[in-house]
Amino acid sequence: MVQEIKFPISLRIGSVLFGKIPFMKYLRASVLFRLFLVFVALGYTSSAHAQIEITLGGHQTVIDAGVRGLNYFPDEPISIISNRPSAYLVVSGQKTILMQGQTFETARPVRDVLVPGQAGEFDSGYAGITSIIKKEGQMIALYHAEDHVGGQISYSTINRAYWSIGLATADIKDQGFAKQGQILTASVSKEKMKPTDDHLGLGDATIIEEASGEYYYAYFTDLTRKPTNPAATIGMARCTVASGGARGAWKKFHNGRFEEPGLGGIESPVVRPLSAFPCDVFAPHVAYLRSAKKYVMTCNVMVYSDHEKQEAEHGGIYYAVSDNGIQWSEPKQLVVGHPVPYVGRVYIGHPRLLIEREDKKQAIGWLLYCYSESWGTESPNKPHYLCRRRVQIKLAE
Repeated sequence: MVQEIKFPISLRIGSVLFGKIPFMKYLRASVLFRLFLVFVALGYTSSAHAQIEITLGGHQTVIDAGVRGLNYFPDEPISIISNRPSAYLVVSGQKTILMQGQTFETARPVRDVLVPGQAGEFDSGYAGITSIIKKEGQMIALYHAEDHVGGQISYSTINRAYWSIGLATADIKDQGFAKQGQILTASVSKEKMKPTDDHLGLGDATIIEEASGEYYYAYFTDLTRKPTNPAATIGMARCTVASGGARGAWKKFHNGRFEEPGLGGIESPVVRPLSAFPCDVFAPHVAYLRSAKKYVMTCNVMVYSDHEKQEAEHGGIYYAVSDNGIQWSEPKQLVVGHPVPYVGRVYIGHPRLLIEREDKKQAIGWLLYCYSESWGTESPNKPHYLCRRRVQIKLAE
């Protein structure tokens, strides 16, 4: 029997924490007003969001590990090209593969469409398409690029890497992607970043055409981990639709404005770690509900206490809502799990909403994600594989 769980969003004001001490109730009204103005300038305020309610169906396996020659997939959100017949992009291992079939479930690998670059290039360790835009017979793809900087991170078997975001384009009929170079890099270069037992840079980008049709918005994981902001956060950049997303056209969001260059400019978070507990927030994917005029983001949250205990209690898949794509509600939990791959533990990551139909009252589709009940590279553990849950999104009355 499928168990359905409902998760209502309830936006809260005044839940910001300074260290571990709630401080807003101790401030005088004049200080609160000045603080409010700062938050407006930085883009952290949230407009009056209509509440939404998300109902999830039961967990389903779509394609299991090792089936059809696929393993470690989807290692980024799946990108849909067409539905009838089905064609989509899936990242498996360190490359991007074109899948085709009569249905989403029966699609099979056809060919590699994006692979890592040569030694010394920014994508020499990984080239995974994370999101696409279809425009006038063309596909504009953002891809997660990795330059492996050596060494294995302590909590897993994967290599430490410096992340950046590349652009690739393709004719929608041919579906062969050509790399166009880096478009988004961190404000702190690989050479200047302090060594850490984790990945570095910017990655996991999703691209969407915003409601007015003037701009493309890109949301990304920010791993610069500055002293003033040591956690992983979600940042964004934009470019004009007319630019086609080309190198040099992107401007990062920083201090309430889109003025910093995409290559090396300073980034500010649009989604921060939760106020309830120390954590990282990352791996964004954004869908726009045109009928409801709402942006909905799915993402992962890794809670430090879960990491320390090796037990998933608060981490997993979360979601946030926005009226304009810039100011976001605080993320709310959808599914509990470890969003990073620990050997022998349940792993759930790279979520995305696939909306099939919508109107002003609701949207119906799927929550797609990667999953492993016991992650690892050797038996009895297994790599992650493609799973899903039925999803219904309702606007509150």
